[in-house]
Amino acid sequence: MAGIVSMPSYRMYWADTTSLEPIADVMSRNWFDTMRNYFHMNDNSTMKARDDPECDKLFKVRPFVDSIKSSFQEIEVEEYSCVDELIIPFKGRSSLKQYVRNKPHKQGIKVFARTGSSGIVYDFEMYMGKGTVKNVSPLGISGGIVLRLVDGLPKGQNYKVFMDNWFTSFSLMCALKEIGILALGTVRMSRLPGCSLKTDEGLKKLEQGADDYRTEAGTNVTALKWYDSKPVYLIIVWSETARALLRAGKITVRKRGRSASDSPTLELVSKKKV
Repeated sequence: MAGIVSMPSYRMYWADTTSLEPIADVMSRNWFDTMRNYFHMNDNSTMKARDDPECDKLFKVRPFVDSIKSSFQEIEVEEYSCVDELIIPFKGRSSLKQYVRNKPHKQGIKVFARTGSSGIVYDFEMYMGKGTVKNVSPLGISGGIVLRLVDGLPKGQNYKVFMDNWFTSFSLMCALKEIGILALGTVRMSRLPGCSLKTDEGLKKLEQGADDYRTEAGTNVTALKWYDSKPVYLIIVWSETARALLRAGKITVRKRGRSASDSPTLELVSKKKV
């Protein structure tokens, strides 16, 4: 009920002027306070010191978090997934609290999640700084998070993952290709060393929505630059069909009935799961 009828303080559920009968009539406030004081999800005597390298900031709620993850992973996965970060709104005191100015909720607990095209969350990791990913990866925390979250996807069965430029790198795409996961993501040009694409001026001379791409021969990973009002860089790992999709115009610009002055959109048409 508290999740449905929200109040600034939990004590207001028992106050004379704001009491909520479904709660106040079931148990007294003092009994609820006693339960809060003695309710534990883990054995505090086994908790490691804060200065211990293996200290888990989520130790006190770890069994609960792991139980939620386990339940999520029982859901049948979708063909298309997305790895991204989200913020759980929270303004209290916690070492996990983050401030991200470009999010709708700027303060809260940062969570990295893998969701399906339906919006269902299939797996997640709460951001804890250096301890977010247990196994240190040469790809850094951004690449390590992606590899950790795709663990639950069947390998080599044409499942696709999308991500933004905070995660994407050429090395990550190669690692995903090796384990049989197809991927597409926007990427920062600084993460494409040695990749020579047409300049902005060169693409401006072509029609709106012009693009240029290069495919790395050894890995068949494709880098694409698409230009509208500014350049957008993509990396594609689309099995052996990446080059064929580009040549066949499967990555196209469609205006969808808009006037020529409107900004076109990038559309990806892919093969169905085999």
